[in-house]
Amino acid sequence: MYGDSNHPAIAACYSNIGTVYRGQGEYVKALELHTKCLTIQQAVYGNNNHPAIATSYSDIGLIYRSRGEYETALELYNKCLAIQLPVYGDSNHPDIATSYSNIGSVYRAQGEYGKALELQNKCLAIRLAVYGDSNHPDIAISYCTIGLVYRAQGEYGKALEFHKKCLAIQLAVYGGSNHPDIATSYGSIGSVYRAQGEYGRALEFYNKCLVVELAMHGNKNHLAIATCYSNIGSVYREKGEYGRALEFYNKSLAILS
Repeated sequence: MYGDSNHPAIAACYSNIGTVYRGQGEYVKALELHTKCLTIQQAVYGNNNHPAIATSYSDIGLIYRSRGEYETALELYNKCLAIQLPVYGDSNHPDIATSYSNIGSVYRAQGEYGKALELQNKCLAIRLAVYGDSNHPDIAISYCTIGLVYRAQGEYGKALEFHKKCLAIQLAVYGGSNHPDIATSYGSIGSVYRAQGEYGRALEFYNKCLVVELAMHGNKNHLAIATCYSNIGSVYREKGEYGRALEFYNKSLAILS
């Protein structure tokens, strides 16, 4: 219909396909598709501060972040934010919150925890302004990312506080359903307890995570289930229960092999 023209609909298709490849871990293909999308958008919108271009910068930044190329990811996330700020001004806009969170996550990966915490708190402030005290999934995500920063810093009490705030929202939103975000929170809380040497509590939450993952994926050889087995095995290893550790490590290996 549109042939070789620079049409936004074609750009959107490239973006959608690129997102699928990124989800599969095929980052080279994902980068190629998102770059094609960006090229069309720049041809259509020129140097205008257009939200679609900002989104492409963010999508490409996420690919580089997934590959551990943090400087390039930061550059692209900042390009995204530089477009969003003039477009949305000083308004509390969810897209600006997401950009703050993305940049903060890169800083956390680089070990710059002060900067990471500053950006994640900016993100949280916007989301609270937008959604209030409601049980909104984006607020839960902010609590989780702040918890991850505190955990990386070794501030386990604060990390637990934020991960449990996150979990409380998720349980309110998703109820008794087996949701991947709930599994993630159980795993995160288990990891904090493990870091504190509270192995009984760690096992409790790792097993809760495993129950959710098994309910979602059944007996399939799924990476998330392998990760659960590995985490449980690590707790037993640290407790000195090597037989149990081997049992779970071998379960993890059987899935990954």
